[in-house]
Amino acid sequence: MIIGITGRSGVGKNYVAQKLFPTAHHIDIDKIGHDSIQQPENIIKIIDTFGLGAVTDDNGNLSRTKLGDVVFNNRDKHEQLKDITWPYMKNQLSLSLKEYMVQRDNMFVTYDLVLNWILLPLTEFWDMCEVKILVTRKEGLIYPSLADRDGICEEKYKLRDRNSPDFGQFKYDFTIHNER
Repeated sequence: MIIGITGRSGVGKNYVAQKLFPTAHHIDIDKIGHDSIQQPENIIKIIDTFGLGAVTDDNGNLSRTKLGDVVFNNRDKHEQLKDITWPYMKNQLSLSLKEYMVQRDNMFVTYDLVLNWILLPLTEFWDMCEVKILVTRKEGLIYPSLADRDGICEEKYKLRDRNSPDFGQFKYDFTIHNER
């Protein structure tokens, strides 16, 4: 079974996924996104699109922090980054799903597959999910969690959150409220 888990940044999607489906194979699509921005062809496109000094550190290396400052401040720039990174991400996801589906069709697979990503409902992979889960969390718990995990200030959290999808427009089989 393919399970899709989504929700705002900092609501505990990974935590919930691990607790509910400890024996499943988990694909954290954020990690694929991080890999995507490190691909040489994507680094070139990112620098060409946003400017060398805007997204690189003092040594000329791509800085995720600086890139985040650029794209989370502007929805159009966020879309530009998505246009650069999505082809690689889509390919990696397709390869993982193809492997899972072949194994499942041949009856070799003995695990569920969990897809976990904030933007999952905006992709064609959402429709492949046989179970769709939205994770929510009390507002007062989200920012402190992100500050610990990502070391971001509240202003950066608010900028990041502004780019979240409108989760109310999608249908879910379950909504899980994470109190942790």
